[in-house]
Amino acid sequence: MEQTQCRTGQNTARHPVHRPGHPDLGNVKKVADNVTEQQVTILEATGHDLDDIADMAREIWPICFKSIISPDQIDYMLEMMYSPKTLANDLKEGVVYWRAVVDNGIVGYAALGPCEKMDKMKLHKLYVHPAWHGRGYGSLLLAQVEQYARSRGCRTLVLSVNRKNAAAITVYRKHGFEIVGELASEIGGGFVMDDFLMAKTVG
Repeated sequence: MEQTQCRTGQNTARHPVHRPGHPDLGNVKKVADNVTEQQVTILEATGHDLDDIADMAREIWPICFKSIISPDQIDYMLEMMYSPKTLANDLKEGVVYWRAVVDNGIVGYAALGPCEKMDKMKLHKLYVHPAWHGRGYGSLLLAQVEQYARSRGCRTLVLSVNRKNAAAITVYRKHGFEIVGELASEIGGGFVMDDFLMAKTVG
């Protein structure tokens, strides 16, 4: 996956969610794997960035999951997974978040955390705002996740994805993940997460 235009690092400044109308790509040079040179930066998130990540999730989820789960379940899961308390606790438990930033606005994010087995890590979240799909930003986020995982001695990345989310499953398969199981979990509120489990060897 092309990382030539990807810079990594930390920045504690708050970045708003980027909402492009019709971005001017006239001066944007296409590079390998559909990644564009548009000042895309992958930054490790800090506690100062959690509100921005939650704001982006609230924009993305109703768009991406409207045909997969009910609006009530979307609201329930957003509160469960993106409340300030939950996100702060993620950081305390060793979950690392990254932001994809273009022109000082967040266009996507990813989160990776430890598993019980030391040679595995779990990809908890990987999202790019639909307005920025098709430009390789998800690939850059995933490449950063994999690089970090390998540097920590991880041999296998695992994730769970809604079994009805065909688009996400296709993307993960494109990047080397395979379905290795199924899991249906009651999450409260009368709701169930019905997922495929996927895995990829990275080390």
